[in-house]
Amino acid sequence: MHLHDHLLQHLREEMPTWLAEFQPPSRLSLDDFLSSRVVFYPGCGTDGHAVKEFGSAHAAHCFVYADYLHSEEDILGQFSRPNRCFRGYKIVVNCELPVTQFGPEGWPVERIKPFARFIILEREPNLDDDWGARRLCILFLGVDAFAAYYHLFCKTERPPFAILLEDHGYGGNHDVFGAGGQLERIATEANVFPQWLLVAENTTGWNGFGKVDGVAPGVGGMHNRQRFLHKRKPLRLTAPENQNQPYVTD
Repeated sequence: MHLHDHLLQHLREEMPTWLAEFQPPSRLSLDDFLSSRVVFYPGCGTDGHAVKEFGSAHAAHCFVYADYLHSEEDILGQFSRPNRCFRGYKIVVNCELPVTQFGPEGWPVERIKPFARFIILEREPNLDDDWGARRLCILFLGVDAFAAYYHLFCKTERPPFAILLEDHGYGGNHDVFGAGGQLERIATEANVFPQWLLVAENTTGWNGFGKVDGVAPGVGGMHNRQRFLHKRKPLRLTAPENQNQPYVTD
C-alpha cells in the first residue's frame, strides 16, 4: 500500500473546528493550533513533502516548518512561483507573530533574521477533496529547530502528531535530526514523542519506533529520497522483583 493510501484509510481526520470556522480579522490562537494534530518538519527548507503526504490524505491539517537557513522572504516567495511547493492552495491568512513567543531571544540563528509567521492556506475552488484538505495551517519559523521543538511541544506537554526526519549531511544543521541526535535527546528527556515519524532513507529512525510493514515510502525533498513511515512501539511493562513496587517501563 502506498503511503498516501495508508494515511487516507487509517489516519484521516476531520478538519479542526477552529480552522474550518476561522475568519479574518479574528486572531489565530497558538493554543488551538497546538491542540490539533501537528506535523513538525525540522530543517525543512522549502520542501512541501510533509504537507503533500499528510495534508493530501487529510491525516493532519496543521504543520510547523522550522529552518534557520531560509529567510522569511525565501518562504513567502514560494507562493508567487509557478511551481511553488504548496500547489493548489492560496493564502487566506498571513500574520506575523513575535518570535520570542517560541523561545528566548538569542537563539543560534546567524544567517537570517528570526521570524514566526502563521499562514492559512485554502484549496483552489476548482479542486476537490481528492487533492487535499480544504484548509491547512502552517506555522513557519525561522529559528533553531531543536529549540522550537522544546518550546512548542515539550514545555507545553503537547507532542506533535508526526515528525519528518531527514539529515541533510552538509546542509548546515548543527546536529542530526535522526537517532542519537539532539532532537531525539530533547524528546527523550521531556518524554514528549510523536506517534509517527516519516524517516528519509539516509536517516536512522528514533529508538522506540519501527517501520510500518507493507507501506511503500513516499518520495520527496531536494534529492527525491524515499521516506518511510515509522510508528512508535507500545511501551512494554516489566514486573519488578519487588512486587510491592509499581510496574516500570523499559
